[in-house]
Amino acid sequence: MKFVFVLVLLGLSFAGGVYYGQSTSINFAGWVNSMIGAASEQATELSETIVEGAPHETTATVLPEPDTSPTVDRDPVKPEIAPISARFTPEDQMRVCPRMTVSNAPSHDDDLWISEYSPFVDVNGVTLAIAPTNGACLSSGFGPRNNRTHKGIDYRADPSGTIHAAASGMIREAGYRDDYGNYVVIDHGDGVFTRYAHLARLESGIAEGTAVEFGAPLGPMGNTASYPIPVHLHFELLLGDYETQAASFGLTPRSPFDFPYVSG
Repeated sequence: MKFVFVLVLLGLSFAGGVYYGQSTSINFAGWVNSMIGAASEQATELSETIVEGAPHETTATVLPEPDTSPTVDRDPVKPEIAPISARFTPEDQMRVCPRMTVSNAPSHDDDLWISEYSPFVDVNGVTLAIAPTNGACLSSGFGPRNNRTHKGIDYRADPSGTIHAAASGMIREAGYRDDYGNYVVIDHGDGVFTRYAHLARLESGIAEGTAVEFGAPLGPMGNTASYPIPVHLHFELLLGDYETQAASFGLTPRSPFDFPYVSG
């Protein structure tokens, strides 16, 4: 192809020389030579830019370095909804006990159903069941009672049922006291604790240092103490630092109804 192109240009050079004279022929020939050189350079550049049918990159492409940084294990996010247990599902409604004078009762309707009730509350990021037993009614609220402060919530049931862990955690105390009878204290983390008192007995395996899941059975509702009391559960929510000389008795009692509800 290049050879034919050169012949054509030489023919034109010769014709130009005949028509215009010798001096014109020489100049025209120089122009032809320059054109041939330019065409040759373009052909060379074109051949360098084509490699196996693809454009040849004249600059190197810098690829990002692979990410070799170690993965970071993060604590699991606390659930935004209520926990689930195969052994315990809190009831969606709660009544104030009928035919009783209930001190510090939460707001309720004419049929004694607690208003806007939800079975779970969020206590400092811990999702906690308000009533850790089923088939019960609220027989005493949190606050002043008989010239003393009632530091928990009482639940009664007939027949009595099983008491369950209100949230996952570790058992800090499990035993007997004259005032609390058979009782259990669970540490749920984040400075949140619960106490369960007057149990008829403690389930096998419920002991100090044992980890429990939400809904784990702690024992049946009872009336254990050094003085006569009806069958019921005394349930306390406690906040603070356990690592003091007073242990659980140095914690601050609070009412579960003081905290926001969690969706079930």
